[in-house]
Amino acid sequence: DLETMTKANAKHVVDRLRSSTPILKARVESGEVQVIGGYYTLDTGAVTFLEGK
Repeated sequence: DLETMTKANAKHVVDRLRSSTPILKARVESGEVQVIGGYYTLDTGAVTFLEGK
């Protein structure tokens, strides 16, 4: 369904961003930076953040 696909896409983008550059990857691994996925609902404008790493 659409929600499942949206969550999977957000997770995929987060995974790619976390390792997209050596600098960002190092900062994520050190805990200095967090990349957190989320998605919004067009009807309500509500943002839902994905849990976990």
